[in-house]
Amino acid sequence: MKRWHGILLAITALTLVRPAQAQLTAERVTNQTIKLDWADIAGKRPVTVWVSQKAGKKKGKPLIAGDRDGGEIVTFHNGKSRPYFYVKPKGKGGRWIAERFLPLEGGRNFRDMGGYAAKGGKHVRWGLLYRAGSPGGLTKSDYGYIGRLGIRSVCDLRSTGERKSEPGRWEKEIKVDYWTRDYETGGGDLRALFGSDPSKLTAQTMRSLMSEVYRKLPADQAPAYRKMFADLIGGHTPLAFNCTAGKDRTGLGAALILASLGVPYDSVMADFMLSNTAPPPSKGANDGVLAALAKAIPAEALQPLLGVERAYLDTAFATIRAQHGSIEGYLETELGVGPKALKKLRSRLLE
Repeated sequence: MKRWHGILLAITALTLVRPAQAQLTAERVTNQTIKLDWADIAGKRPVTVWVSQKAGKKKGKPLIAGDRDGGEIVTFHNGKSRPYFYVKPKGKGGRWIAERFLPLEGGRNFRDMGGYAAKGGKHVRWGLLYRAGSPGGLTKSDYGYIGRLGIRSVCDLRSTGERKSEPGRWEKEIKVDYWTRDYETGGGDLRALFGSDPSKLTAQTMRSLMSEVYRKLPADQAPAYRKMFADLIGGHTPLAFNCTAGKDRTGLGAALILASLGVPYDSVMADFMLSNTAPPPSKGANDGVLAALAKAIPAEALQPLLGVERAYLDTAFATIRAQHGSIEGYLETELGVGPKALKKLRSRLLE
C-alpha cells in the first residue's frame, strides 16, 4: 500500500471544461504580451489602462488611452516582473486586473486569488493571496519570479511524506516565514481508501471516496487553516499556501478565505473549479506518478480523482454547516476567527 501513499496529492489536475470567463480578464499570449478583455464592464465607453509592477500603485502615463474596442493585446517590456493593469472606463471607478495563473516553468496550479467581487462593491486585492500545488518542480527562475512578488509567508499543507518526496526550496531561495506540520494520515490521504485492487475502482466509487475526503478536510486541516487565517489577519502578506495538487486541501482553504471575505458562493466555486484548467508545468512535472495512475486505475475512475467537481466543495461546506451551523461558526469555533477578526481581515484584503 505504500506506493499509493498520498497518491491523490501527488498529481496535477486534468483539463476538463473551462468555466465562463469573468467580466474582466487578463490572459498571457507570449512572454511579454497579455490579452486584456474589458468589454463586459465598459461597453462602448472609452477606457484608459495603466500598467504597474505593483497592484494599487497607478502612476505615470497610461498604457492605453480612450480605447473603445473592448480589449487589447498589450506589451510590457520587463518580462521578469508581474504586470498589474488598472482599467478605468469613462464615468466609473477603475479596477485592477492581472493574469490569474502565474507564468512559471515548474509551477503547479500556482495562481493569484485577487479580483473577485465581494459584498459592498469591493474586490479582493491582487498580489496578496496565492494558492498553489507542490513547489517540488519550481526552477531557479521560478523562485526568482516568485521572490519579486514580495511573499512573506508560506503555509505548506502537505504531509511529512509528501514534503520528503517533493521537497521545496522556499527557505533557501526566498526569505519567507515557512510553516508546515508533521502528519501522515487524514482526510486528504487516499492510501487506505483505494483498497488492495485499484483496478476495480469505478467513477462512482472514486466520487464517493472523494466526497469522504472532503467531509474530513475541515477537521483534518483545521490546524493549517488556523495558521493561514492568523497570518492574514496579522498582516503577514503576501501569503502563499499549497498542498501537492493544489486543488483539495488548498482548494478548500481558498474557498474558506474567499467566503470569509464576502465573495458569493458562485465565485468561490468558480475559483475552486479553475484547478481543472491549470496549465501543466513545462518543467518538473511528476509524469511517473501520473503514468502509474493511468496504468493501475481504470480510465473512468481517473477523471474524478485528478480533477475537482462541484459536489466536492458542496460536500465540505455542507459538512461545515451541519457541524457548526454556518461557515462563520466554523471560522470562529475551529479557526479562532470571530467578528472582529473578520472585520480586520476584510479591511486588509479588500479594496
